[in-house]
Amino acid sequence: MDTISTRAPLHRWIWIASIWLGFGLVDAMQTVFVMRGEGMHHAWVRLSWTCVVGWVPWALATPFVLRLGRRLPPVTLRPLTNWLTHLAACATVGLTFAAWTMWLDFSFNPYARSSSPGTFAHVWFDKFYNGILSFLVLYAAIVAVSYVLDSRERLALQRTDTARLNELLSKAQLDALRRQIEPHFLFNTLNAVAGLVREGRNDAAVDMIAGLSDFLRRVLQGSTEQQVPLGEEMEFAQKYLDIQ
Repeated sequence: MDTISTRAPLHRWIWIASIWLGFGLVDAMQTVFVMRGEGMHHAWVRLSWTCVVGWVPWALATPFVLRLGRRLPPVTLRPLTNWLTHLAACATVGLTFAAWTMWLDFSFNPYARSSSPGTFAHVWFDKFYNGILSFLVLYAAIVAVSYVLDSRERLALQRTDTARLNELLSKAQLDALRRQIEPHFLFNTLNAVAGLVREGRNDAAVDMIAGLSDFLRRVLQGSTEQQVPLGEEMEFAQKYLDIQ
């Protein structure tokens, strides 16, 4: 159980890292190709690297957004606090993303600027303001994925519970049928044994008692089995018919 529980988060992190790495590679290729197509000259390696690494805040925030989407699913307008919480979380991730990309820009200068683009706070706010729409789309996509995964998990649990209930119902029905049949069969067998004793057929009565004992032992042993080999079932039916 511990191995499975530790493997699941690792598997989830691998998927998250792979998806955002794909986003970063697409962003890097698009940025480089467009700029080269327009005849611009930049530090292409640093620019590609910073475009890929720039998506790290979204990758780190994805598990928390998924968890928040499951705890507060925004599928209805009420309560309004759910929507406000998601908007605040989206703004926080967006501000962190803008600050991170600005730090990469100021630290590595991937666009090879000869002069400073401005103060950090001004550029940070400008980048956040220009990316609000994309932040909302990305955040909504993550929450939608969270809702879909949660719905699939609930559906799987419902199917498992339904199958378990059907199994318990079938077992209860079989037990009820067995309780209805076994007393009559037992009473009839005992009456038959008593009749043989009255007739003086003691050997036949002993054989019937031994057969009844073996039959009841098999009933108790096989009461919890879900599947029985055909040979054992035929032997069981033969003993029943012998007693009858």
